[in-house]
Amino acid sequence: MMKSTYRSQHGLTILEVLVVLLVLVMLTGLALPAITATTCDELKNVSIRNLQSLHFAHTLYALDWNDRQVTWARDDLGAFDGDVQAYNRAHGCKDPFDPGCQPPVVAGVDCGGTLQAFDFPQGAWAVQPINFPGPPNQSQSVAGLGSFRVPNARPFHEYVNGRFFDPTFYAPKDAPVFEQVLPLFEQDCEFVAEGADLVLSSSYVLSPAAMFHPSVLSLDPGTGLFWRAPWEFAQGYESPSVSQARYPDRKSRMIEHNWLQNPAEPCNPSFAGCVPYFFNHSSFSVPMTLFYDGHVNGLSPSEAIRSEHRVFAQTGNRLWTRDTPFGANGYFVENAYDFAQTSFHILTIDGILGRDTLE
Repeated sequence: MMKSTYRSQHGLTILEVLVVLLVLVMLTGLALPAITATTCDELKNVSIRNLQSLHFAHTLYALDWNDRQVTWARDDLGAFDGDVQAYNRAHGCKDPFDPGCQPPVVAGVDCGGTLQAFDFPQGAWAVQPINFPGPPNQSQSVAGLGSFRVPNARPFHEYVNGRFFDPTFYAPKDAPVFEQVLPLFEQDCEFVAEGADLVLSSSYVLSPAAMFHPSVLSLDPGTGLFWRAPWEFAQGYESPSVSQARYPDRKSRMIEHNWLQNPAEPCNPSFAGCVPYFFNHSSFSVPMTLFYDGHVNGLSPSEAIRSEHRVFAQTGNRLWTRDTPFGANGYFVENAYDFAQTSFHILTIDGILGRDTLE
């Protein structure tokens, strides 16, 4: 008769228990990265879906406005040196909302029924697609700001659920901002007054280069520069039509403004407070990008730089201009995390007629 073994009477040996625990630890180690990756991918997918929804809103806007792009500046503002107050004085405007006047950029009616807007003259910066250093604002503090940073203002948010603080304008990976605006999503108002400090918080920004008349960032034969101040000629602020896009599959239309995909650091020490690194501040950044043909994809600074090198080698030309008042560094390149040196999307040569990538 065979005797019972120790294991049959007392369960697993200590060695076997240790082996089982080791296997569980190894399996857990393999599973956690997969779970994390799935979560990160889903957050990225939310951003992709947001940009697809914004493309639909752009399409509706163009249908209503004869193929025009969304704009906050009067087409002939350049005839008045880009000065909104001079524009309204010349048109005899007692109220900037009178027909034919240059209105302020409107955030919306708050929950108490008050219209919230960027009042003149302090809010004049918001009318410009982007403010270049110097005139017409004469304030270095607003350089780099402009309506390209506020796509969730009227008239565009009228095509995005009619709300300034709509989830469509925010990427979940934009964590510090997303946490602040999350409570505002629940309030069914066009604008929430408690979010007044978050007016520049949209995760997505328009291409300011494509909001100006193409001549602004095209070669000026008279100066040899890829720059012509929009406030120095009447058509400078004239909104281009969508169909003018010469390379719709390679010209970016909206992009994640901050470095959201796997950022190395949450805050950029170059700025006061905890301001994130921008999308063009690292070669490892891969901002989700909406193109003029409607597709959404990641467009990294590395890819934009490679494309520009190819164009320069073949033609001697660039894809973004170094000739604007921002100087050779362009859009805050001096504040980059690494050696990414590009201002694609922001200062694209030829504006809507240009391209930001060849790939």
